[in-house]
Amino acid sequence: RFRAAGMPERETIFYEWTDGQCFLIPREPAVYLDLPGVLNNFAGRAAPYATLEAIERHPNGHHNIFLVQPNVDLQNDWDDFATVGDVLRVRPVAPTSADVQRGETLTIHLGMRLSQPLREGYRFFVHLQGDPTPYEGGTLWSTGDAPLCSLASSETAIGDRTLVQTLTLPIPADLPAGEYHAAIGLYDPATNERLPLQTPSGETRYYDALHFIVE
Repeated sequence: RFRAAGMPERETIFYEWTDGQCFLIPREPAVYLDLPGVLNNFAGRAAPYATLEAIERHPNGHHNIFLVQPNVDLQNDWDDFATVGDVLRVRPVAPTSADVQRGETLTIHLGMRLSQPLREGYRFFVHLQGDPTPYEGGTLWSTGDAPLCSLASSETAIGDRTLVQTLTLPIPADLPAGEYHAAIGLYDPATNERLPLQTPSGETRYYDALHFIVE
């Protein structure tokens, strides 16, 4: 649950959080009530996205209270990043790293801000592309796919908050040296139709979310 630190008490919100779902965090510092019996390892799961300070720890482990300071990229405005379907603004956030090695799995921590809920059923595609891209006759080196986090379809995620969902992309062990990028988008699996995109590069078929070099 959270409320803004230093502000009058207001309605608190939280959600059941199971493995594979995304993490919801406000853009401003907040106080979180951790109920270990409901949500295990809150501190470990939140640590990639914020600095945590324990304000109170119950001696019997019934609850903990943390002051949570979101990472800078979760506090900043995202006006210069991609927009999906006119309602979802996205960008990679820390600890996403462009230090990519052959034979490993790249993990992209994708931040999402919504102006209204998306309907359920959409999926992310993640493609490993180089220059030229597959749309220009190049090779599609590997792919990833994941359902959009269910919280993106709820009112809980709307407002001055960020959802962070992890996406994965395998890096082939025999990938040639060169420049690559992870191309991301949302699609409807029933029709394979992609949601419209507006990106900083002007590309409308995918969002080139992360660029990296393999030597």
